[in-house]
Amino acid sequence: MENGNYFWNSGLFCFKSGKFLEELEKQEPEVYLASKVAWEANKSGFLDYELSLNIPSISIDYAVMERSKDIKVVPTHFDWSDLGSFESVYDYLVLRDHPIDANRNIVIGTSKHTTFIGVKNCILIYTADALMVLQKENSQEVKQVYQQLESIASPLL
Repeated sequence: MENGNYFWNSGLFCFKSGKFLEELEKQEPEVYLASKVAWEANKSGFLDYELSLNIPSISIDYAVMERSKDIKVVPTHFDWSDLGSFESVYDYLVLRDHPIDANRNIVIGTSKHTTFIGVKNCILIYTADALMVLQKENSQEVKQVYQQLESIASPLL
């Protein structure tokens, strides 16, 4: 690390779709075939829910990028936040003057009057289907909620 002769994977990938599909078919043929079946049955660009459930869940990094022999790295320098957690979304919104209360609680997704009592650094996320309240520092635990919803085949996913 002290030498500085390394690159950080930002998770940003650029590729021609044909090349990516060629690599996906080579590296993860089951993912490729299930994806192809789902895509070929699309209706106006929307995938069939049941067919899409047949696509194995695997990250693009592991499925293709870490295994391909035809990858190039492009070094660059820029500010970056992938907004990969509600904590980073919170920080992003606060920097852009999204309203927070005196105890640094924030509401996302609604303009309904919301009051926080006795809690600090909480995030309330509102959608038409669900409501979630979490302590900012525990935002990574949302993955457990996702896994729970996935295990019961929740329509929220």
